[in-house]
Amino acid sequence: MSGALAAVAAGLALASRHVQALVPALILAAGLGFFGWQNVRQADFQGPAAHVALIQGNIDQSLKWDPEYQVATVEKYARLSAQALESGKLDLLVWPETALPFYFQESSPLRDRVTGFVHAHGTALLAGAPAYVPATPPAVPQLLNRAYLLGPDGREAGHYDKEHLVPFGEYVPLGQWLPLGKLVESVGDFSSGHNERALTSGAIALGTLVCYEGIFPELAQRRVEQGANLLVSISNDAWFGDSSAPWQHLQLTILRAVEQGRWLARATNTGVSLLIDPLGRITAKSGLFVEAAVRGEVRLESGTTFFHRTFRVQTWILTGTAALLALACLLAPAGTAPRRRLRG
Repeated sequence: MSGALAAVAAGLALASRHVQALVPALILAAGLGFFGWQNVRQADFQGPAAHVALIQGNIDQSLKWDPEYQVATVEKYARLSAQALESGKLDLLVWPETALPFYFQESSPLRDRVTGFVHAHGTALLAGAPAYVPATPPAVPQLLNRAYLLGPDGREAGHYDKEHLVPFGEYVPLGQWLPLGKLVESVGDFSSGHNERALTSGAIALGTLVCYEGIFPELAQRRVEQGANLLVSISNDAWFGDSSAPWQHLQLTILRAVEQGRWLARATNTGVSLLIDPLGRITAKSGLFVEAAVRGEVRLESGTTFFHRTFRVQTWILTGTAALLALACLLAPAGTAPRRRLRG
């Protein structure tokens, strides 16, 4: 879709000098419009219904990792979740990336509070938390950005470890080979996870995307290949502040629902949290920098889209085309580029 839109824009830009470039641009634009209209007209979501609530805690970054604020953080998420449950039974609660600001894998009163809440309400919970893989000295533990799935009984049903880390935010590229040190203040030392299957609770099979992963089509593709019938994105966009970045991140994530023909539930710390249908339509959402409990119905779809079925072919075609164009530019005789007339 991005390539097609870029091609239309290029055709329109060239039309002022080469009128013939306008024809394919208009044909492509009309084709995109017709294809989209047909998709909307024929949309028929037949998957089983599931009721989901997204909890947005709006936790200040300056307090998020303060040990003295951990109890208050957990209690806020429990309170907002209880509010969402007042409207009726839920199949899934979703708390954002690192909503649990402690090592959930370790026994603690905070862990007991979370598991007890889930068990008392009989609702599955997906929540983000830091994690680690122990190591024997001199080796150091591996840090992981993890999402835990708790079943309705409060027991851990599985976890997902973030695979695609943010460079210079969660790790330093080539840091294991080059002495680059910490080039950015507060850069993390996280390791990439390896996940082989969807997280399941009852009929729900979750395709989890943590924060930055939502902008990559191949990760959503992999989640659906692993059996996901619902995509879930958890994020903490508080770092962006009141800028355009949270909205850009949101718009890119919406594309994953359309590409894969899956509903997508997105829970963030500070917003925007929302539910998206497979046509990219927002069915429920929160505001930015507010506490919220976004509740709605999703459908657990199992079919595959044209994009999903042809994803790897598209990748090879586009990569090959880009390589050929780059080669053509390198081999073009010098001075063949069109010259612009200087005015003045």
